[in-house]
Amino acid sequence: MNILAIGTISMSILTVVIYLISYYLSGSIVISIAIPSLCLYKIARLICTLITFPGSVKSLYYKFTLLNLSDYFVSRTLQHLTIIINSTNPHRYTQQTIENSIYFLNTQCRTLSEMKQKNDQQNKYHAQLKLLSDELMQIPQGESLDKLQTERKLRITSICKQLQIFLEHYAYQMSQQSIIRRFFQPEFLCTLQQRRIEILIQNNNLERHLLKTPSKETIDCLFIKHNESGPTVLFCNPNAGYYEYMFFDCDWFRFYAQLKFNIILWNYRSFGESTGSISIENCIEDGRFVAEYFKSKYSIKTLGAHGQSLGGMVAAEVAYQMKLSFLIVDRSFSSLGQVAAAMFSSTTIRFIYNCLVSWDRPNYLAYYNYVGPKLIIQDPKDEILPYESQLQTAVVRCHFADQPIKYSFKHSFFNQESTQYLKYFYSEILSRKHVLELCTSLQYIINLAIKINQVENKQESENNKNYIELQNDDDDIDAAKPILSQIYSFFSLIHYCGNSLLDVMHRQANPEKIALFFGSCFAFDQQDEGEFEKCYHNFEVACESFLESSHYYINWGYIRTHIRIIREKCRSIIGKFQQIKLSNDYSLEMTGYTNDSDLCKKNMLGELISVSCGHNNNLSREDTCLVQKFLLKNKLR
Repeated sequence: MNILAIGTISMSILTVVIYLISYYLSGSIVISIAIPSLCLYKIARLICTLITFPGSVKSLYYKFTLLNLSDYFVSRTLQHLTIIINSTNPHRYTQQTIENSIYFLNTQCRTLSEMKQKNDQQNKYHAQLKLLSDELMQIPQGESLDKLQTERKLRITSICKQLQIFLEHYAYQMSQQSIIRRFFQPEFLCTLQQRRIEILIQNNNLERHLLKTPSKETIDCLFIKHNESGPTVLFCNPNAGYYEYMFFDCDWFRFYAQLKFNIILWNYRSFGESTGSISIENCIEDGRFVAEYFKSKYSIKTLGAHGQSLGGMVAAEVAYQMKLSFLIVDRSFSSLGQVAAAMFSSTTIRFIYNCLVSWDRPNYLAYYNYVGPKLIIQDPKDEILPYESQLQTAVVRCHFADQPIKYSFKHSFFNQESTQYLKYFYSEILSRKHVLELCTSLQYIINLAIKINQVENKQESENNKNYIELQNDDDDIDAAKPILSQIYSFFSLIHYCGNSLLDVMHRQANPEKIALFFGSCFAFDQQDEGEFEKCYHNFEVACESFLESSHYYINWGYIRTHIRIIREKCRSIIGKFQQIKLSNDYSLEMTGYTNDSDLCKKNMLGELISVSCGHNNNLSREDTCLVQKFLLKNKLR
């Protein structure tokens, strides 16, 4: 939000100045209105660009990112210096820990040595660090520092302490300055140039390519070779991702390295050393250009795409247009406009966004129409992407569409994908009145869980202001804890690919979530060979047993009523979907897709893995094993 504030304030001041100048100089009312209007448009467009591609505004986003990374890197360097100083005590650190610290400091020194241009601060730091590195390089590999000659140990300790004083002084100076003053300070550690050099000097199997696009722009790429004749993956960054930083922080590169996949990394236009202006169209065009270049240059037979967040949109488009060997879309969205509509609960925001930058691209169609092994990775409780705007839900809308989806500008204005699917659900599955009843009952259970959590933590949550009030005192809440635990246990039986009903509702139930959840159960259940229907049968049995346990319901008639409503509505929904499934209403011809006559809609869905790591964190080992299983199953090793 600091970036948006700075941009908005500065552009607002500029608008006022231009307005006054134009008014007094020209005397023309038309000009005095037109120029400020144009400036307001530019401000709004700048804000949209900052939100969509924050990494593209290097003078703002990169600088703020660098400040945080530099502080972290200084702290980490101080820790390694402390290890070296105390390494004379052989019982305090293991030999491996000491060797890791030596490697870290030597690598940092080599990186600074390779930099062609350094500011005064970097030069001073590098001069002292080189003294230390020269001493450390003379130590025979594997020799313990505590066994060195006393004179050398004293020299190493002295240099380390001088470096500590230098870095501590730097850290103190930075802590005393405001964020604005820090913003204008010279760059110190962890710059893009340093990280890029560090990648290059640590990896002998890596090549850097500066590609010239047909429009004469430069795209900065890295090609990491793990197997000359093996499969290759084109990795498409999230909207704030630079490959220089992601190389160290993103586990996907280690994952693909272990599988001996070659990896293509690249920066979008205006990110890092890539040049040009950023746009959705440019990202897709450049992604295809990069893929074609490496495929031709290295005669790659198996080339796939993996995109994270906004990169999922780029990866889907490139994979579809080039008919790549596989596609993995990692925690991505249906379209940028749908994210805006879901986050602000307003289709007007989506329409305004599309008017300003025209980036409301339906990337879900590229994914849906791509024919080949494809996988969606999604967190149903993603803190950035609301469930209704995730790619998995867009695929479900396509899956049950009663007519071919031909994207047009009215999709943005009317949020037509959501409207069309809800219309289908109300008419074919469950009426709007009954869906709202189901929402109310589910919300009651969700509220009860929130209320119990509040009592346990002895604090109120502001996020809960608008929730339905519960008609129970604290004693009743305590009595409800075991009941709620039982309810959650059998509600978890209603799930698809790890997405349970209450997890998808995530604090607030609404008709669209309900319609999408049950549609997903039957769409993605095809890959589980009817697993959902088996689980639902178990839910029915558990639910019936719960309702018959009368000893739980002293003063808790409300729970019993809502559970009964949920069971009845779910039964009705599932019965309708079963009828649709039996009538084979998923035919490819019905939707107008004719890529291959023998394909069924199952092929259009791909596979889905549900994760719980949030939007930006790395996947757990169990989840990456599922991704590996997907690659192995499709013989992509």
